[in-house]
Amino acid sequence: MAKTSAPKRPKGPARARASAASGKAPPEAAVPSTVVVEVSPDIVVLGEGPAARVLIQGHVVSSGHAETVQILDPANRERAAITFGRRDEVEEIQGPSGQVIRRAGFALYLPLAVGEEVQVFDFWIRAATSDGKRFQAAMRLGCMSGRAALLAGPVMPPDAPPSPARSGLLFVEDAAIDPSGRLRIAGWALSAARIVAVRASVSGQPVAMAAHGLDRPDVAAAYSSFPDAGRAGFALDHPLPAGLHAIEDVTLSVLTLTGASHSVQVPVRRATTAPDTADATSPAIPPNAVLLIRDRTEVDANDHLRIDGWAFCRSGIDRIAIEVDGTVVGDARTG
Repeated sequence: MAKTSAPKRPKGPARARASAASGKAPPEAAVPSTVVVEVSPDIVVLGEGPAARVLIQGHVVSSGHAETVQILDPANRERAAITFGRRDEVEEIQGPSGQVIRRAGFALYLPLAVGEEVQVFDFWIRAATSDGKRFQAAMRLGCMSGRAALLAGPVMPPDAPPSPARSGLLFVEDAAIDPSGRLRIAGWALSAARIVAVRASVSGQPVAMAAHGLDRPDVAAAYSSFPDAGRAGFALDHPLPAGLHAIEDVTLSVLTLTGASHSVQVPVRRATTAPDTADATSPAIPPNAVLLIRDRTEVDANDHLRIDGWAFCRSGIDRIAIEVDGTVVGDARTG
């Protein structure tokens, strides 16, 4: 992934540019876009060597509610992302023209091998808001000897106020496939909203759900401001189909009660031995636990609301009701 030149612009939304033809009156000034992503210059490296994780923090400043923040590699592949929940708290301030400006904090980490040699990584950072605004900018990270720095990109100005509290954080400590083809993942996740599921996907297709809510007193000590930080751990041990034994990376997604989610794509290492049976058993999911995953939500040209997803409960599902602002508006078709 190491690059020495800026990435080519990927397909997708970008900041608008305007120009006026020579000799003509300039067009009426357009209202500037009010969505901006600013990244903290303080890049944190967690771990060492192949297990290193680079933590990138910042905030989205926008006129509408922030919906997504993504980090993509030069090939336009998503490496980490946040989807903000509709009920997530944001900081509201008054803009220079009296308009309401919203600030939402974020924290994303990238699994980068930070060795002794100087390495340069190029990415795109992209954001979208509920009022249709888009932001995109190139970002370059330099890493060496357990340190990282933002070499180019939308860095916060020195006089910028501190970022609002971030909505959550997802950290994968290990992802491996053993000789028998079992996928084993361990890590922890924090969220201001209640976590309802931790999902592993390959090439966009879900392959397994991790057991979450595991004891992590070390995480609670480091992140005491998050609710349930003491039970932030998750673990997955799942046999993969033969066709997936050669995968090189896996995406972990944490889904919350408000619709917010965090995701990160991590490389998969090859374990040389299979774990003992006692160690390989993940905590059982309670028989009445319900896993409800929303894959897509949209309103079409005819104002029809469409929600696609899936749900699982060992004791069966009789009904999935759809509510808007606390009012039931219909039932979803299942099966």
